[in-house]
Amino acid sequence: MLVVHNKTEGSDMVKNKLYKSDPRDLPNYSPTQAARYAGVHPATLRSWFFGRAYATRDGEVRSQPVIQPASTTPNLLSFNNLIEAFVLQSLRSTHSVPMKTVREALDVAASEYGIQRPLLRNSLEVAFGELFIKHYGRLRHLKDSQQLLLKSYFMAHATRVELDEDLLPRRYYPFSGLLPMLVGAEGAEERPIMIDPNVGFGQPTVVGSGVNTYVIAERIDAGETVDELTEDYGITVAQVHAALAFDQAA
Repeated sequence: MLVVHNKTEGSDMVKNKLYKSDPRDLPNYSPTQAARYAGVHPATLRSWFFGRAYATRDGEVRSQPVIQPASTTPNLLSFNNLIEAFVLQSLRSTHSVPMKTVREALDVAASEYGIQRPLLRNSLEVAFGELFIKHYGRLRHLKDSQQLLLKSYFMAHATRVELDEDLLPRRYYPFSGLLPMLVGAEGAEERPIMIDPNVGFGQPTVVGSGVNTYVIAERIDAGETVDELTEDYGITVAQVHAALAFDQAA
């Protein structure tokens, strides 16, 4: 979740930056890529952005998307869509929050509070984060201790999204596959891989190097050694292994 501090929600500057065509809103990821980077099952992610068909007594019905995708012809998602999917996945995986509850909270955020794209503009103190916790707590009759636990979960995810000077997402540090197992290993970083729309064409790179993770994997598969890569790119052995773990994760 993203933490917003002392920013007026109605600021024209923030609204303009949120909606103008910058690299964060450009179609850049296939649904399969986006699902992997955001840690969401591909079928789930497709239903969030493009809806899904399901059978009823009256015939087949298609659900409405929860989040607006960057492009539907073809189906492509943006960096901002990645963040929205990551945040929504965080909500869904906490206490198994029902999608109906998420939709209701999103509707309340937009209609009653005028919060535009609340999954990008959430906060633990104000805006969507607090709104969601209160709304969900009322629906589920959560105790104060349970709501505090929910906030703590969001705080743990806050470190995965870095904000710019306008408190909008600018960089994302994904979890994926074996990556959490490497955290805490000798020489390992807590956030070794990043996705930044202004670095490496928005593809996952090794933090501080600008080297795409798939380049690391390709060179290792071609028979080069870890030492050769550390020398060429000025990265550590732990960073090489983190890039391989991320790139090879299912």
